[in-house]
Amino acid sequence: MAIFAITPDFPVTETCKPRIASARFGNYEQRTGFGINLLVESWSLSFGSKSNVQRNELLTFFDANGFGDDGAGAPSDPFEWTTPFGETGQFTCDGWSAAPGADGFTSFATDFTVAYVPGATNITQPAAPVGAFTFCPDYAGRLEHREQVKSIQFGDGYSHRLSLGLRSNTAEFRLEFNQRTNDSRDSIRAFLRGCAGISSFDWTDPIRGTAGKYVCQEWTVTYNAFNNNNISATFRQVFEP
Repeated sequence: MAIFAITPDFPVTETCKPRIASARFGNYEQRTGFGINLLVESWSLSFGSKSNVQRNELLTFFDANGFGDDGAGAPSDPFEWTTPFGETGQFTCDGWSAAPGADGFTSFATDFTVAYVPGATNITQPAAPVGAFTFCPDYAGRLEHREQVKSIQFGDGYSHRLSLGLRSNTAEFRLEFNQRTNDSRDSIRAFLRGCAGISSFDWTDPIRGTAGKYVCQEWTVTYNAFNNNNISATFRQVFEP
């Protein structure tokens, strides 16, 4: 098993969008995760201004793990990598690009996606959290309301619209948690990873001040520097016990 040990530049960004299948009944829904890697975590990495020796080291690794000279093709063979968060697991490279500079140095950009390899060291999903989500977001958050409506179109431009379910109006919050310490980042990230887009959690709407049930099925974590992290997450309101 190959090991990737070259340190990327800051910032690095992790994106997570769990594999979720949902069956909806109006605003009520049943969520199920599927696949061995329920948490589809991918990393956007850059390696700037590499010397010829460092450039050749990167090219040798990419070529040896399933990519040709153009950086295109099928996902690479799995390799071991320790993320900037200190988690060791198996990854594939989804593609890479290189840009030579006028100074004779070369910059690279690539994307790594977590993989599962039986018998190898794999990144695990934390247990579902107990309790409410209590981390305070920044004021840069945004609230969107969505009406669940079914429309039946007739001739001459006429249509009939029906609300789906007893609670057809749902709230969706786009939240930011910026300039957080590494400890705060790890706590927020562990909470969202534990829920995995399936388990709902209690959260208090910062605009109305009312508690409700929410799910988070997509988030990104950007590690800018030590104790400087930005997290973006989307909370969607659900109605369930």
